[in-house]
Order: sequence, then structure tokens, then C-alpha cells
Amino acid sequence: MEKYGEIKAILNDSSLLFSSKVPLSANDVLSVFCEIKNEKLRDVLKDGILLFPKGKIKVICNQEGEIYLGIRYKNIEREKKIIKKPGVLSGYSTILQSIYGGESTEVIENIEGPWSAKFDNTTSLGISIPDAITIGDIIGRL
Repeated sequence: MEKYGEIKAILNDSSLLFSSKVPLSANDVLSVFCEIKNEKLRDVLKDGILLFPKGKIKVICNQEGEIYLGIRYKNIEREKKIIKKPGVLSGYSTILQSIYGGESTEVIENIEGPWSAKFDNTTSLGISIPDAITIGDIIGRL
């Protein structure tokens, strides 16, 4: 995991400011991690620190120097549906209908998927969510 910088400010429910020592471009996607420090982890990890992924953010633009504007986002997912139109025999038994039944049309819809990340809005709304991105979280790439 490459560490680039950290979350500096959460602006609202979808935007944030973060630092990066590595130059970034618009639409770059970065992972956000939290550091979990625990002595019990020293048996497995030499420094006892686990970097746990919390979500992803997309770079919008550079603000100044090493400070960037980023957003959380939703991926578009496709869902396939089959729509059946009743046929001439729609009032008859299901066996006859399955043989001679109506037409079916396949429709593909774009639907929004889940958010790419959750934000800790304690700085703006006072709501604490354990798996949410917060100020000081690490930005980087896997």
C-alpha cells in the first residue's frame, strides 16, 4: 500500500479536502484507510498497525499545492429485467399460457450502486459512523 497523504477536511455529505505528496489528476480514484493500532497485532505485523480500507474517493481537482478536492461517488450498475406482455390466451391455464403466451421483452436499466465510501460527518452533522472516512485517515493506492 502506498501512502500519499491524508484527509484534511470534510466539506459536506459528499465532498472533502485531502493532501497528497504524489501529483494526482482529475478522476483518479484513491482508497481511504484507517490505521488500527493494537499490541495484539505485533505478533502478526511487526509495527502492530493494520491499514484497513474504508472506501474510495475520486479526485475532482487540485486546490493549491498538495491539497485536492475529492468526492465520494456511486457506481452505475446494470440490472436486466424481463417484462412479459399478456397474450391472447392470458385468461386460460398457465400451461397454455406458457406455450402460447404473450411476448416478453428484455430491458436493461442503469441503477445507482452503493456509495464508494461513507463519510464521518461528525464535523458537520455530529453523526459518528465507525466505518466512515474521517479527518486524518490515510489516502493511497493499493
